Amino acid sequence: MLKSSDLNGKWQSQKSEPIENQNGTVLYIRREASFSDDNWEIMIRTFLDENCKHSLFNVRATGTYNLDNESKDVPGATCVDFHNTARYVTANNEPIVEMLNHATILSRGWELEVEQDVSENGCLLVPSVADCPVEYDIIKKDENGLYFGDYTPDQEEELQKLVGKNVSNSETSHGTCSPNIRPKQLIKHPLVKINSN
Repeated sequence: MLKSSDLNGKWQSQKSEPIENQNGTVLYIRREASFSDDNWEIMIRTFLDENCKHSLFNVRATGTYNLDNESKDVPGATCVDFHNTARYVTANNEPIVEMLNHATILSRGWELEVEQDVSENGCLLVPSVADCPVEYDIIKKDENGLYFGDYTPDQEEELQKLVGKNVSNSETSHGTCSPNIRPKQLIKHPLVKINSN
């Protein structure tokens, strides 16, 4: 069974990871995660290109976590509850800045490469902490690295139905924020541990 001490340290993507959107376009992400005792932080950097030259935005989240029972669906994986305490977004190009300034209400406007705290109000696809206080995930560590959970095609379909029912409140959380829809498979790309030496 996975223990907190197994996770302690810093982890990162080995290379850019493709993310296919519903419209068929592909974006790329690089993930960084750190664990210390029962605290966690994750940074997801999103890019237009595989070489990560054209940055779009970053999402950073922090909180505490607790490991639970083994996953019923994924052998060797452990259920994990990530409790969110803060969420941040950084817009890294002008079109993203403009989009956020038109779509999000903040006391001050969005600026290029300035991190904004979205914990209270959320923004676009990043829900507020109140809308998503806990993310229900799975996690597995093996000789290749650290794997987080991913949704099966059936789960994706179920999530789309939930989103369709809540069109009027697009920032209401779904997915990992629902204890009823914990991922049933692992992301293909593991994070690898960064040596502290």
